[in-house]
Amino acid sequence: MIALRGVTVRLGGHPVLDDVTFTARPGEVTGLVGPNGAGKSTALRSVVGLDRPECGTVTVDGRRYTDLPCPARVVGAALEQRGWHPRRTVERHLASVAIGAAAPRHRVAELLAEAGLEHVARRRAGELSLGTASRVGIVAVALADPEVYVLDEPMNGLDPVSVRWLRGFLRGHADRGRTVLVSSHLIHELQCVADRIVVLDGGRVRADADTATLCADGDDAGVRVRVRPDQLDVLRTVLGRAGGIVASEPGGAVVVTGLDPGAIGELLVAHALAVHELTPLRVTLEETYLRLVST
Repeated sequence: MIALRGVTVRLGGHPVLDDVTFTARPGEVTGLVGPNGAGKSTALRSVVGLDRPECGTVTVDGRRYTDLPCPARVVGAALEQRGWHPRRTVERHLASVAIGAAAPRHRVAELLAEAGLEHVARRRAGELSLGTASRVGIVAVALADPEVYVLDEPMNGLDPVSVRWLRGFLRGHADRGRTVLVSSHLIHELQCVADRIVVLDGGRVRADADTATLCADGDDAGVRVRVRPDQLDVLRTVLGRAGGIVASEPGGAVVVTGLDPGAIGELLVAHALAVHELTPLRVTLEETYLRLVST
């Protein structure tokens, strides 16, 4: 478990984190989001002792990172895209990481295969694309099979196949009871994998909730339903009489608020109205995030 309690970090006299408190729990993927300069990277760096708070505490399983007996076997942190010499091969880099983390050498080949990266094992780091370098960095932190993962923008530069692999990586480790804390600007991708979302803005926590609750709380208009009918005018009249608010969409569809899907379905049957679509709409994490950071 990662716990930040009342953390304040100042850089150049400016508070980058201001009384930040949140917890990343075992068995969950916790997503850390916020605009540029919100303090995301500083929060992650504070977990591994690279940025020290002037107030508050940051602990991993109840201890400061520097007090852990073998930090690399407890916390796997990927905070840079390219953290090794550009002329060193991927295989040699990972072998040196394995030695430093007291991880078995055979893990290098195993994890490269799992990530679909066998073909870059003998390539030099300076020759790798941004996305490939990011995947190699994630493989490096997984060598010691740590209990905690801390990843800063790991989705940067990834193609769709690699993003799918990363989702499985994050979800798989959380499902094994690991703690996963990951930052990203790709809000829609986090919605696919994160159990919990922490929103930072201006160095402060603006929201901290499980993903489903956060999106539900952002739906101020209540349940919305998209309906694509055969007889639009008749539908407007029927739903309006029942208390529904009907707003037009392009292509002959309408969005209805004030009535749930079941009530709309009953009205359609009662009035023998045919429809081509009846879809409940939910607020996306991206919409909720934009509302939070713009207020």
